[in-house]
Amino acid sequence: MPQCFISHSNKDRAFIEGILLKPIKEIGYTTWYSTEDIKTAAQWEESIYSGLEESEWFVLVMSQASASSKWVKKEVAWAIKNRASRIIPIMIQDFEPKQFHPELTSIETSDYRKDHKKGELQLIKSLAASMANPIRRVNGIVGNWKGKVIEVGKKGTVFPTGLEYTVEALLNVNNDEVNGKFSFALKIERNRLNFDFSMSGHFLYEHFLRLIYQSKDAGSIQFGSIIAKLSEDGKNLTGRFIGYSPQQKDIVSGSIELTKSS
Repeated sequence: MPQCFISHSNKDRAFIEGILLKPIKEIGYTTWYSTEDIKTAAQWEESIYSGLEESEWFVLVMSQASASSKWVKKEVAWAIKNRASRIIPIMIQDFEPKQFHPELTSIETSDYRKDHKKGELQLIKSLAASMANPIRRVNGIVGNWKGKVIEVGKKGTVFPTGLEYTVEALLNVNNDEVNGKFSFALKIERNRLNFDFSMSGHFLYEHFLRLIYQSKDAGSIQFGSIIAKLSEDGKNLTGRFIGYSPQQKDIVSGSIELTKSS
């Protein structure tokens, strides 16, 4: 199930546990919120960061207490950078969103100050709409991957029977965008050639990755695209690629298989 991170002050826990949690859980979301009184940066890293990374939505409870919390503001800064389109500010006291972060002023707020039911409806509407566009699993692709590429052979080219070579890749995520790099070595006669590529693209429908790649060598015209599917356990990517190869001096295509190594 998708997860909501609830950023708050411990002084507002009665509101969270008595009013906020129930409607979120009723529409199929799990919740993550700290029950500890965070005092140090090391404690914040240990207790909070994994909850942020694992959550699809960021719910901010705005109150006098949370506005004065440096840890809440740190969480908001993380969300602005990594979940900009998945932030729901909830106002339970009179406070301007800009007191937490300037960019919050452009985000619709669920107002619980006078009418809890009205604020609840705004919250549910935002969360329910996201069910058709999940992004939670995208975080699972962050890290190092290893595998192989099998290039289909083509008559009249340098390698008519095709090629198979090992590949190493590093994938990162910034909000909804995926970026990274991959490299492989190719032995041609007695020469060993190393190739490095940059990649960028998007994660689609919770299972598919669409990337474009381009050689980092300015003197080499080598580029293409990849469509891959992520396995249910998040440990394997399999798909197809098509692109231009200066070695073949032609359009090439083939399959790609990657396994997460760390």
